[in-house]
Formats: sequence, C-alpha cells, structure tokens
Amino acid sequence: MADYGSSGKVAWVYRSFPLDKPDADGNILHKNAGHESQALECAASLGGNDKFWAFEKQLYQITPSVTSATPNGLDQNQLPVIAKSVGIDTTAFNNCLSSGQFQSKVEADYTDGLNVGVSGTPYSVLVTPAGNKIPMAGAEPYTTLKAAIDALLAGNN
Repeated sequence: MADYGSSGKVAWVYRSFPLDKPDADGNILHKNAGHESQALECAASLGGNDKFWAFEKQLYQITPSVTSATPNGLDQNQLPVIAKSVGIDTTAFNNCLSSGQFQSKVEADYTDGLNVGVSGTPYSVLVTPAGNKIPMAGAEPYTTLKAAIDALLAGNN
C-alpha cells in the first residue's frame, strides 16, 4: 500500500476465509476460525482499521497451531483479552461478538472466496478494473505481488 495506495491505483481489502467447514473427508481444520473472523469484524467496527490490524496481529501472534496437543487452537476466552489489550472496550466487544452481528458477512466472504477458487489460506486475489480475478495461492513474496500488480497496471492482463 505504501507503493500504490496513496495514488489510489490499488486498494487492499481483507476478507475472511475461515477453515471451519468440513473438508471432503469430514475433517475440520480450525473449528474456531469463523468465530475469530467475527471477532476481527467486531474489532474493526468498534475501533476502525488501526484496531482491526492491532487485533489481527495479536490474534495471530498468540494463537497456537492446531495440533493433537492443541486441537482447538486459541482458547476463545482470550478474544476479549486481546480486544482489551489493543484498546477496544471489552463490554462492547463481547456484545458485538455474542450478537452474531457479523456472522453473515464472514459467511459471505467465505462463499465469495469459494467462488473465485480459494482453497486455503493465505490466498490473494487480484481484481482488475475490468473485474477479472487473478488468484494467487500461498504466501507470495512482495516482489511477486508487485510484478503482478505492475503488469496489471501496465495493461498486460
């Protein structure tokens, strides 16, 4: 965004793709992902972009990998602790999260991801001005994303 955002040439939109649905074998990778995605939306609604990113950063820093030792990942009681630590009112946060206010938004993000071919995370989708969608699976280095964006901006799509 430092290279492209100030000129308005590129916008970056964060979308949830919670892996809390059964796969073809009936396994669920991360049963709390949908709830945590809703928590992120609550953080954004209560504190704007700065609080969203602060919450997101801390959420990923403290969430253990889902393993046989920690099959549930993060203890969900930690979500309001994270909210408080980044300066979000915990009563408002708890009210937002318990209301399910953002459940349909998270589900819509997930469905949109499926529709463009997302199969896991991380995943990026570049959308051209004409609406063409270029999927980029995995954690791509900045140089790869920059090359793709530069090609799109040059009209090489």
